[in-house]
Amino acid sequence: AGIMGYADMIVQRRELEPKVLRAGEIILKAATRASQLTKQLLGFARQGKHQSVRIDLSDSVDEVVDLLLRTIHPDVHVKRSYCSEASTVMGDPDQVQQMILNLAVNARDAMPNGGELTFEIETIDLDENYCATHAYSRPGRYVRLSVRDTGEGVPSDVRDRIFEPFFTTKAQGKGTGMGLAMVYGIIKNHGGTIEVYSEPGLGTTFGVYLPLAEEIEDFLIEAEEPQTVPRGSGHILLVDDEEVIRQMASAMLCELGYQVQCASDGPAALETYRADREKFDLVILDMIMPHMNGPDCFRELKRFDPKVRAILSSGYSRDGAVQDVLDEGMLGFTQKPYRMRELAGLVASVLADGDVDASPSDA
Repeated sequence: AGIMGYADMIVQRRELEPKVLRAGEIILKAATRASQLTKQLLGFARQGKHQSVRIDLSDSVDEVVDLLLRTIHPDVHVKRSYCSEASTVMGDPDQVQQMILNLAVNARDAMPNGGELTFEIETIDLDENYCATHAYSRPGRYVRLSVRDTGEGVPSDVRDRIFEPFFTTKAQGKGTGMGLAMVYGIIKNHGGTIEVYSEPGLGTTFGVYLPLAEEIEDFLIEAEEPQTVPRGSGHILLVDDEEVIRQMASAMLCELGYQVQCASDGPAALETYRADREKFDLVILDMIMPHMNGPDCFRELKRFDPKVRAILSSGYSRDGAVQDVLDEGMLGFTQKPYRMRELAGLVASVLADGDVDASPSDA
């Protein structure tokens, strides 16, 4: 959050030297990828809850390959073969990418001395006969992703158990037995099915079948003018237990024209607010903090001042717990890592009318 926030502030200052701007853009891009990886890990904890948006499977594979190439054995050669047809599915981008990553890592580990790792994408029709013998599948048009390695293969007596939770053939400390179990769960949640073909000494192929997204009309979208970052005025109490985030968010808000006072936890925020209630126009509360979390702090602030204006921030996606707090009177939610434009828009809107329930940014 700190890295992205400061890089975002650099990128917004177009008057800086091109080399400086370029450096800021590179930092921001790299930090965004780290943010996306963190979201994947957080997505695991959701246990099956996923978005339903359009995903180009070939883009997801490319992102996984880019990540994998940094850790793969130099003698493992990666090949990709994509069909010319659409390869779009509906689902949660983070979970789909995690499914591909787990299959890729599994294939990598099967080739400790090198080999060939191949990703193939094609569209295929599954008929009633096929679906009758494959759980969770229905007749229709599917995208098939094949992940193939030239490793040691999977013995026949093991093949039927590889998707069981905690089952692993790897040495002690080398695997949890959850990778393929998660793959199976993600594919099931997305209305798909998976097959495995393997022979000892001849490698393994995992075939993932996901329903092809229905074709939708392509709309011509005119290029929009770059949006300006809304500035404002007012006094904000920023509450977060991470020092680097407090410093970054405070600098970002000051850049936007606001006066900012910081608190490192809930009790400190209560003491600061009670000392000068009339000074603060808005409180930004972190969701998870030691001593007193954001929701509990908001409830105490509301008892002291029923008219308190507050928005909630969190590194977690908006879920039921966040919505419960919003229903208690919070005026909005912003997801960390902060992005300057999204934060500026939310704060300006809340201070303008005090009745905004913003969605989390995609940062």
